[in-house]
Amino acid sequence: AKDAEAMRKYLIEALGYLDGNIITLPDPTSGDLNRVFGTASRPDGQLYNLVSAKPGRCDVFVYYAGHGAPSVREKRGYLVPIDASPDYIEQNGYPLDLFYSNLSKVLAKDLIVVLDACFTGEAPDTSGRVRTLVRDASPVPVASVTEDVPANSLVMTAAKSNQLACWYRDKRHSLFTYWLLRGLKGEADLDRDGRIVVGELDEYVRQNVPPLARLLYNRDQTPEIRGAAGKELLRIR
Repeated sequence: AKDAEAMRKYLIEALGYLDGNIITLPDPTSGDLNRVFGTASRPDGQLYNLVSAKPGRCDVFVYYAGHGAPSVREKRGYLVPIDASPDYIEQNGYPLDLFYSNLSKVLAKDLIVVLDACFTGEAPDTSGRVRTLVRDASPVPVASVTEDVPANSLVMTAAKSNQLACWYRDKRHSLFTYWLLRGLKGEADLDRDGRIVVGELDEYVRQNVPPLARLLYNRDQTPEIRGAAGKELLRIR
């Protein structure tokens, strides 16, 4: 919840998003995800309808911080709503490929997706201990980026498909979100030209997240950013 609130504050204060245009789901249920992002048969969810008022003129920023889980049978990734059972993730999870597919139907000018989650079937808690979401099963890494990713999108993920997304206990944030926000607030302007491009943000989080994950937990965590390296994200005010 703290990560989501910090991101919401950043969107309003730094990027100029209107508070009324931000959809916040602190502990989303299956129904919440279906309502906002749509279903397989009805992709026109709340986000779709909000953007449709100004087609092709809206920048859309989607931030998800929570659990992901794999389908052991399908090798398919799912977002895990608060009311979902990982043992029945195919029935009550939100498929990652559907998430991207429905986002591709949103008539946005630009789309940024941030996934602070991992999809191995394991989840570290705030103390760093790891628990298995899927009972009596070995971790099953699945890709956090699928072929359904929209062409006009920038996708940032907290870790590679076989890695955990770690918690930064001292800062009470996830490790990835903490450094992502610091970068977006100006530290990722590596050449000091007053703007941050995708390649700079990618380099910045890679400089900071992996060493700290190794130091704190003796784990590998390498964030991945998929998008044109030279694309400008923002200008520093």
